[in-house]
Amino acid sequence: MKQTLLFLFLTGLVRFAGAQANVHTGNSEEGDFISNSHHERLALYPNPATQFIRLQGAEQVRRVVIYNLVGKELKDIRLEEGRSDERLDISDLQRGLYLVQLLNARNQVLSTLRLNKK
Repeated sequence: MKQTLLFLFLTGLVRFAGAQANVHTGNSEEGDFISNSHHERLALYPNPATQFIRLQGAEQVRRVVIYNLVGKELKDIRLEEGRSDERLDISDLQRGLYLVQLLNARNQVLSTLRLNKK
Protein backbone atom coordinates (compact mmCIF):
# COMPACT_ATOMS: atom_id res chain seq x y z
CA MET A 1 0.00 0.00 0.00
CA LYS A 2 2.77 2.44 0.93
CA GLN A 3 4.60 1.64 -2.29
CA THR A 4 1.44 2.36 -4.29
CA LEU A 5 0.97 5.74 -2.64
CA LEU A 6 4.63 6.60 -3.12
CA PHE A 7 4.41 5.55 -6.77
CA LEU A 8 1.36 7.77 -7.32
CA PHE A 9 3.12 10.67 -5.65
CA LEU A 10 6.38 10.27 -7.57
CA THR A 11 4.80 9.77 -10.98
CA GLY A 12 2.69 12.88 -10.64
CA LEU A 13 -0.69 11.16 -10.86
CA VAL A 14 -1.71 12.91 -7.68
CA ARG A 15 -1.17 16.66 -7.93
CA PHE A 16 -1.08 18.84 -4.86
CA ALA A 17 -1.39 22.24 -6.50
CA GLY A 18 -5.13 22.37 -7.25
CA ALA A 19 -8.41 22.03 -5.43
CA GLN A 20 -8.78 18.49 -6.77
CA ALA A 21 -6.42 16.02 -8.35
CA ASN A 22 -6.73 15.50 -12.09
CA VAL A 23 -6.24 11.84 -12.91
CA HIS A 24 -7.56 10.50 -16.19
CA THR A 25 -7.76 6.88 -17.20
CA GLY A 26 -8.80 6.33 -20.76
CA ASN A 27 -10.21 9.78 -21.57
CA SER A 28 -8.88 13.22 -22.38
CA GLU A 29 -11.41 15.44 -20.61
CA GLU A 30 -10.09 18.20 -18.35
CA GLY A 31 -11.57 19.19 -15.02
CA ASP A 32 -11.47 18.87 -11.28
CA PHE A 33 -12.41 15.23 -10.91
CA ILE A 34 -11.10 11.72 -10.84
CA SER A 35 -12.24 9.39 -13.58
CA ASN A 36 -11.94 5.65 -13.12
CA SER A 37 -12.19 2.94 -15.75
CA HIS A 38 -15.99 3.04 -15.59
CA HIS A 39 -15.96 6.76 -16.51
CA GLU A 40 -17.55 7.80 -13.25
CA ARG A 41 -16.67 11.21 -11.88
CA LEU A 42 -15.57 10.96 -8.28
CA ALA A 43 -14.90 14.06 -6.22
CA LEU A 44 -14.77 15.15 -2.62
CA TYR A 45 -15.93 18.52 -1.41
CA PRO A 46 -15.45 20.99 0.11
CA ASN A 47 -11.76 21.00 -0.61
CA PRO A 48 -10.08 22.54 1.32
CA ALA A 49 -12.20 21.28 4.20
CA THR A 50 -12.37 22.01 7.92
CA GLN A 51 -14.85 19.74 9.71
CA PHE A 52 -16.33 17.32 7.16
CA ILE A 53 -16.21 16.16 3.55
CA ARG A 54 -18.78 14.71 1.19
CA LEU A 55 -18.30 12.45 -1.82
CA GLN A 56 -19.81 13.10 -5.23
CA GLY A 57 -20.43 10.34 -7.78
CA ALA A 58 -19.54 7.68 -5.24
CA GLU A 59 -22.42 5.22 -5.46
CA GLN A 60 -20.01 2.26 -5.61
CA VAL A 61 -17.80 3.47 -2.76
CA ARG A 62 -18.09 1.34 0.39
CA ARG A 63 -14.90 2.36 2.17
CA VAL A 64 -12.99 5.61 2.54
CA VAL A 65 -9.42 5.37 3.84
CA ILE A 66 -7.45 8.51 4.69
CA TYR A 67 -3.63 8.45 4.70
CA ASN A 68 -1.06 11.07 5.56
CA LEU A 69 1.62 11.79 2.95
CA VAL A 70 3.98 9.29 4.54
CA GLY A 71 1.44 6.53 3.87
CA LYS A 72 0.20 5.99 7.42
CA GLU A 73 -3.49 5.09 7.59
CA LEU A 74 -5.30 7.58 9.81
CA LYS A 75 -8.99 6.83 9.26
CA ASP A 76 -11.00 3.96 7.80
CA ILE A 77 -14.64 4.87 7.21
CA ARG A 78 -17.16 2.25 6.09
CA LEU A 79 -20.18 3.37 4.06
CA GLU A 80 -23.44 1.49 3.80
CA GLU A 81 -24.96 0.89 0.39
CA GLY A 82 -26.96 3.91 -0.71
CA ARG A 83 -25.29 6.19 1.89
CA SER A 84 -22.54 7.67 -0.26
CA ASP A 85 -23.88 11.21 0.23
CA GLU A 86 -23.35 11.35 3.99
CA ARG A 87 -20.97 13.77 5.69
CA LEU A 88 -17.65 12.25 6.68
CA ASP A 89 -16.16 13.74 9.84
CA ILE A 90 -12.54 14.86 9.50
CA SER A 91 -12.48 17.28 12.43
CA ASP A 92 -9.95 15.10 14.26
CA LEU A 93 -7.35 15.47 11.49
CA GLN A 94 -4.70 18.16 11.82
CA ARG A 95 -4.17 20.79 9.14
CA GLY A 96 -2.33 19.46 6.13
CA LEU A 97 -2.52 17.38 2.97
CA TYR A 98 -3.97 13.87 2.93
CA LEU A 99 -4.62 11.12 0.41
CA VAL A 100 -8.17 9.76 0.38
CA GLN A 101 -8.58 6.30 -1.11
CA LEU A 102 -12.04 5.22 -2.27
CA LEU A 103 -12.70 1.47 -2.35
CA ASN A 104 -15.66 -0.60 -3.54
CA ALA A 105 -17.36 -3.54 -1.80
CA ARG A 106 -14.59 -5.92 -2.99
CA ASN A 107 -11.90 -3.58 -1.56
CA GLN A 108 -10.75 -2.59 -5.03
CA VAL A 109 -9.37 0.93 -5.27
CA LEU A 110 -11.67 3.12 -7.34
CA SER A 111 -9.71 6.35 -6.92
CA THR A 112 -7.21 8.18 -4.81
CA LEU A 113 -8.00 11.85 -4.16
CA ARG A 114 -6.09 14.63 -2.48
CA LEU A 115 -7.60 16.41 0.52
CA ASN A 116 -6.44 19.73 1.93
CA LYS A 117 -7.48 20.03 5.60
CA LYS A 118 -7.57 23.61 6.90
